[in-house]
Amino acid sequence: YLFNKTKQQDVTNFLTDTWKNIELELQTIQKAIALTLDTPAAITSQLLILQKTMQQAKDTLQQQQYEKHTAFKKAKQESAEKQARKKITSKQPPQALVPYYALLELPTTASLQEVKTAYRKKIQSYHPDKHHNAEFDWIKKEAEEQTKKLKQAYQILINHLS
Repeated sequence: YLFNKTKQQDVTNFLTDTWKNIELELQTIQKAIALTLDTPAAITSQLLILQKTMQQAKDTLQQQQYEKHTAFKKAKQESAEKQARKKITSKQPPQALVPYYALLELPTTASLQEVKTAYRKKIQSYHPDKHHNAEFDWIKKEAEEQTKKLKQAYQILINHLS
C-alpha cells in the first residue's frame, strides 16, 4: 500500500496530542479567568466563550481526521486496484468484476473458497456492530458504507464463481 499503518497511526497520534494540548490550554485559561474576574456573570460569560472555542476546535479536529481518513482510504483503494490489475492473468474474469476483487484485495484468479475467506476477514473489521460506539459519526457511516460494498462484492463474485 502507498501508506502504511504506521503513517496512519502517526497522524492519529498527532491529532490526539493536538486535541489534548488544546484542552489543557483551555483549562489553564479557565483557571486564570476565575482568579481575575470578580462577578459571576463575567465568569459565566468567559466560560461560555471558552466552551464555544473548545467546540470549534473539536469540530476542526474532527474535520481534519475525516479528511486524513478519506485520503488514506482513497490511496489504499487505488493501490489495491492497481495490484489487482497487475495480477490479471489469461484466466481473466469480465472486466466489470475486477473492482470487486480489488475491494476484497484478491487476485482475479481467486477461487470460491478464497473469496469467502477474504469476505469474512474484511467484514469483521468493517462490520457496523464493531463501530457502534465510535466517537465520531463519520466512522459509523464509513463502516456501514464499506459493509454494503463488501456484501455486494461478495454476492456478485459468489454468483460468478458458482
